[in-house]
Amino acid sequence: MFNKLFFQRIIAIFLLVMVGCFMITYFPFLSKNHQNVSNDLSSIKKVHHFQEEEGDFFPEEKRQTNVKTEILNGETYLTFSQYDEKGVLLQESKFNQNGTFSLSYKTFYPNGQLKTVRENYHNSDQIHFIRKYNKKGVLCEGETFSLQGKTIGTIINFPDEGLMQENIYHPENEQLSQVLEYTSEGQLMRSWEYFFDAKSLKNNVQKLIEYDTDGKILKITAFYQHFQQKVIFDRHKSTRKSNLFGCLNFFKPKN
Repeated sequence: MFNKLFFQRIIAIFLLVMVGCFMITYFPFLSKNHQNVSNDLSSIKKVHHFQEEEGDFFPEEKRQTNVKTEILNGETYLTFSQYDEKGVLLQESKFNQNGTFSLSYKTFYPNGQLKTVRENYHNSDQIHFIRKYNKKGVLCEGETFSLQGKTIGTIINFPDEGLMQENIYHPENEQLSQVLEYTSEGQLMRSWEYFFDAKSLKNNVQKLIEYDTDGKILKITAFYQHFQQKVIFDRHKSTRKSNLFGCLNFFKPKN
């Protein structure tokens, strides 16, 4: 009896020693591994936080959605607004309740500034325009187009200062387009007129108008087929010709 009890105690002590050695041996590894996993999760949180600040990543579980209903001219419209966990508006979309078309879609920077706007022109489901803004609220790019893609109405590019750099539009005929180029100071520099050839699917330059720093026409050049061109107006030549005629008239005998 004594030997059996003594033997059981020896076995229990031996098992405790083995468990202790196992814990001593592997516990630092587990602790280190846990620390590495914590660091990885911390880095992921930092990446997510950075992306949230950039307005490009918003986890679904952190979004809060608010739906508002309004009636305009007998039509029912729904506005969906999504906010982050801090209550900052992330995006907003508005569309007709019958599902015909979306009226507008807006996204915002974390600082509350408008980022992008996509809206229908005059409540039309055929004509749309897009506006993009930087974090300072300055318009960077805009485009107006038809749903079928037949006509690009307006494309506008702006530098950081918000001044117009290029403006492309179709005055009346969708085959005729005009490009206005501006300097960084907002001064009109050149004006191009194009005519779209449906057979060759190419934009053919029709006319180029160049302006001076005062915004006055400096030169007008007309373009024809096979890259032929003709200067219709050149202010420098006209000025020199006027000065020449002035000199000739000065020496002309008076009656």
